[in-house]
Amino acid sequence: AVVSTQSGHYGRGSFLCEVEIKRPLGSLTPNTNRRGSLFTGLFGTNNKDRHDTDSDSDSDVFRTSGVRRSRASTELSPSEVQPLTMASDRRVLRREKSCRMAIYDSVHSPQRGGMFAKNQRSDSRESLSSIISTNEFEHDVLGERNRETVELWEKIFKKQSDPKKNEEHFRRDVQTAVFQGVPERMRGRIWRMLASLRKAKPPPPNEQSYDELCDTSSPFKPAIQLDIGRTFPKHPYFQDPEGEGQEKLSNILVAYSAYDPDVGYCQGMSFIAGILLVYLEEEEAFQLFQNLLYKYDFRDNYKKDMCGLKMRLYQLTRLVHDRYYSVHEHLNTYEVTPHLYAVSWLMTSFATQLPLQVAARVMDFVYLQGIDAIFKIIIFVLQVSQNEILGLKSFESLTKYMTETIPQKIVASFEYHTTEIFNLDISTDLRDLHIEYKVLHEDVSNANKTEFLETKYNLLQQQSKAHTAQIAQLNRELERYRSEKRSTAEALDRANARLALVEAQNTTLIKENEWLRCEVANLQNTTTLEPHFKNGSSISADPLSLAGFG
Repeated sequence: AVVSTQSGHYGRGSFLCEVEIKRPLGSLTPNTNRRGSLFTGLFGTNNKDRHDTDSDSDSDVFRTSGVRRSRASTELSPSEVQPLTMASDRRVLRREKSCRMAIYDSVHSPQRGGMFAKNQRSDSRESLSSIISTNEFEHDVLGERNRETVELWEKIFKKQSDPKKNEEHFRRDVQTAVFQGVPERMRGRIWRMLASLRKAKPPPPNEQSYDELCDTSSPFKPAIQLDIGRTFPKHPYFQDPEGEGQEKLSNILVAYSAYDPDVGYCQGMSFIAGILLVYLEEEEAFQLFQNLLYKYDFRDNYKKDMCGLKMRLYQLTRLVHDRYYSVHEHLNTYEVTPHLYAVSWLMTSFATQLPLQVAARVMDFVYLQGIDAIFKIIIFVLQVSQNEILGLKSFESLTKYMTETIPQKIVASFEYHTTEIFNLDISTDLRDLHIEYKVLHEDVSNANKTEFLETKYNLLQQQSKAHTAQIAQLNRELERYRSEKRSTAEALDRANARLALVEAQNTTLIKENEWLRCEVANLQNTTTLEPHFKNGSSISADPLSLAGFG
């Protein structure tokens, strides 16, 4: 199929896709010859293009500067085609990458109902409270399966214990039996068998017994108790707040939060555990819940960053884009993103929207085919609902249709189209889209890391310049202080010299003062003796005394 100009918008941004490719609609064949892109021809045609290209599919179409040419009408030499083709390929790769990145960005930052907006807390799981609703359908108790189906499963259980059985034939028989039907009274046992046949890494062994895990003081217990009452509120087994159903469901969730602290508890887990608890004993339900999260890759849905949920929303968006382009563009036109309708489907395997009995039937195929079964249901229902979706022309009507009418269509589809739904071949597409998402995520992470490092480098440069200026200023101040110190030292030396001179003068003055004191004393003595000489008084003839006056 050849795709001419297609344009549209996604979320708040807009993008233009002008893609001309020679692969069928929805093709995701890896192309390793083109460097810088794992996949080419990722975008499907619009309705007009599909009719146009079906009629000339046998013609050999070249991509030359945006002009479509057929070999029957125009012959080009290899030297003329090659440069134009390479230039066109580069443009196609850039446009494809731009469109894929637009979808990736929308998954992480949707315009409406944005769970993963940048301004939210790191624990995005809290926003699920407004998305995951309660079961609005009455519980429909189905009668016992027909005797033929029961006998088929009894034969399978006997064959399971046969050590000489052909493993491949046995798996095929199990698959056939699941498609034919699962008896209610055998469902728990069948789920355990399907989980044991799953070729995946099992959950880590419990370091504590189940009873010890239940008795653990979990920080998630208040949140668990809050959600228990909203889990299957119309089912009689879970209605009584003090009943056996809510108690056992709480035990399972508390035990798992203690067993796997990296996940703890997240809204949506209670519905999965509740379905298991209806058909299994408490500890068996806990073990099967462990298997579902680890062996079936549900665990990433419930982590704090919800990395698995984001990846699957990307896969779903891309699948709808590739298979039902007009539906994808119509929903985007009214900003109805998968965040508004598909989050609870992926988090609870439709348990919040379907009757419990139908949700259990969904779990039959989840344990058989993994989470691919959820995508198959969505893709099939969107396929049969295309015309109705395209006929709705407002955000409100589309949102209501996707959240209310689509679940009702799923119930009807299970009655008549079970084989058609679960025989859809989308596993390869999902695997390729998983790789594509990881590549985009790595590119974005590297880009963010590069941007962070560049920002940090620029900040450090600014800080370095500021520090350099501060150092220069401090050096100038230091030089001024040193100059002042030298001036102060010189003044001190002069003051010390003056002080020494003053001290020398002071010493001299002290000596002179002492001499003068002696002189004064002598003069005082002389003055005291003079009156005796004038009066003729006798003077001692002692020569020593007289000598004192000499």
